[in-house]
Amino acid sequence: MSTPQWPEGREADPVAARERYANDLRKARQDAREALAPAPADAHWGLGTALLLAGAFGALAGPAVGAGIAGFAGALFLAVLLVQFGLGRRGADALRRAYAAAFGWWSYAL
Repeated sequence: MSTPQWPEGREADPVAARERYANDLRKARQDAREALAPAPADAHWGLGTALLLAGAFGALAGPAVGAGIAGFAGALFLAVLLVQFGLGRRGADALRRAYAAAFGWWSYAL
Protein backbone atom coordinates (compact mmCIF):
# COMPACT_ATOMS: atom_id res chain seq x y z
CA MET A 1 0.00 0.00 0.00
CA SER A 2 1.41 3.38 -0.96
CA THR A 3 1.34 6.43 1.22
CA PRO A 4 -0.51 9.48 -0.07
CA GLN A 5 1.57 12.29 -1.51
CA TRP A 6 1.12 15.44 0.55
CA PRO A 7 2.26 18.87 -0.58
CA GLU A 8 4.28 19.10 2.62
CA GLY A 9 6.23 15.91 1.86
CA ARG A 10 6.30 12.64 3.78
CA GLU A 11 5.69 14.30 7.10
CA ALA A 12 2.37 16.04 6.54
CA ASP A 13 1.57 18.92 8.86
CA PRO A 14 -2.06 18.54 10.03
CA VAL A 15 -2.33 22.25 10.84
CA ALA A 16 -1.22 23.27 7.35
CA ALA A 17 -3.59 20.72 5.80
CA ARG A 18 -6.48 22.06 7.88
CA GLU A 19 -5.65 25.65 6.88
CA ARG A 20 -5.45 24.67 3.21
CA TYR A 21 -8.82 22.91 3.49
CA ALA A 22 -10.42 25.91 5.21
CA ASN A 23 -9.07 28.30 2.56
CA ASP A 24 -10.33 26.09 -0.28
CA LEU A 25 -13.75 25.80 1.35
CA ARG A 26 -13.93 29.58 1.92
CA LYS A 27 -13.07 30.22 -1.74
CA ALA A 28 -15.67 27.70 -2.96
CA ARG A 29 -18.37 29.28 -0.81
CA GLN A 30 -17.46 32.77 -2.02
CA ASP A 31 -17.65 31.62 -5.65
CA ALA A 32 -21.05 30.01 -5.02
CA ARG A 33 -22.38 33.19 -3.37
CA GLU A 34 -21.24 35.30 -6.32
CA ALA A 35 -22.74 32.89 -8.85
CA LEU A 36 -26.12 32.72 -7.10
CA ALA A 37 -26.44 36.38 -6.09
CA PRO A 38 -29.17 38.27 -7.95
CA ALA A 39 -27.97 41.15 -10.10
CA PRO A 40 -29.46 44.66 -9.80
CA ALA A 41 -30.51 44.47 -13.47
CA ASP A 42 -32.60 41.40 -12.64
CA ALA A 43 -34.11 43.33 -9.75
CA HIS A 44 -35.35 46.02 -12.18
CA TRP A 45 -37.34 43.36 -14.02
CA GLY A 46 -38.70 41.98 -10.74
CA LEU A 47 -39.80 45.40 -9.51
CA GLY A 48 -41.35 46.19 -12.88
CA THR A 49 -43.28 42.93 -12.83
CA ALA A 50 -44.52 43.56 -9.29
CA LEU A 51 -45.69 47.07 -10.21
CA LEU A 52 -47.30 45.83 -13.43
CA LEU A 53 -49.17 43.13 -11.50
CA ALA A 54 -50.24 45.65 -8.87
CA GLY A 55 -51.58 47.96 -11.58
CA ALA A 56 -53.34 45.17 -13.46
CA PHE A 57 -54.98 43.74 -10.35
CA GLY A 58 -55.83 47.25 -9.20
CA ALA A 59 -57.60 47.94 -12.48
CA LEU A 60 -59.42 44.59 -12.54
CA ALA A 61 -60.19 43.88 -8.88
CA GLY A 62 -60.13 47.33 -7.36
CA PRO A 63 -57.58 49.76 -5.97
CA ALA A 64 -57.40 48.01 -2.60
CA VAL A 65 -56.08 44.82 -4.22
CA GLY A 66 -53.50 46.75 -6.25
CA ALA A 67 -52.43 48.70 -3.19
CA GLY A 68 -52.16 45.46 -1.24
CA ILE A 69 -49.83 43.94 -3.83
CA ALA A 70 -47.70 47.08 -3.98
CA GLY A 71 -47.70 47.26 -0.18
CA PHE A 72 -46.55 43.66 0.05
CA ALA A 73 -43.66 44.39 -2.34
CA GLY A 74 -42.72 47.46 -0.27
CA ALA A 75 -42.93 45.52 3.00
CA LEU A 76 -40.72 42.79 1.55
CA PHE A 77 -38.13 45.40 0.56
CA LEU A 78 -38.22 47.00 4.02
CA ALA A 79 -37.86 43.61 5.73
CA VAL A 80 -34.82 42.75 3.60
CA LEU A 81 -33.39 46.23 4.25
CA LEU A 82 -33.72 45.66 8.01
CA VAL A 83 -31.87 42.37 7.62
CA GLN A 84 -29.09 44.20 5.76
CA PHE A 85 -28.86 46.76 8.58
CA GLY A 86 -28.76 43.88 11.06
CA LEU A 87 -25.81 42.41 9.16
CA GLY A 88 -23.93 45.68 9.60
CA ARG A 89 -24.31 47.12 6.11
CA ARG A 90 -25.19 50.79 5.82
CA GLY A 91 -26.06 53.39 3.22
CA ALA A 92 -26.06 52.73 -0.49
CA ASP A 93 -24.58 49.26 -0.06
CA ALA A 94 -27.49 48.19 2.15
CA LEU A 95 -30.02 49.68 -0.29
CA ARG A 96 -28.41 48.01 -3.30
CA ARG A 97 -28.24 44.61 -1.63
CA ALA A 98 -31.79 44.85 -0.29
CA TYR A 99 -33.12 45.90 -3.70
CA ALA A 100 -31.34 43.02 -5.43
CA ALA A 101 -32.46 40.50 -2.80
CA ALA A 102 -36.09 41.66 -2.64
CA PHE A 103 -36.73 41.99 -6.37
CA GLY A 104 -34.00 39.84 -7.90
CA TRP A 105 -36.31 36.82 -7.86
CA TRP A 106 -36.92 37.51 -11.54
CA SER A 107 -33.69 35.73 -12.48
CA TYR A 108 -34.86 32.58 -10.67
CA ALA A 109 -38.39 32.69 -12.13
CA LEU A 110 -37.22 32.15 -15.69
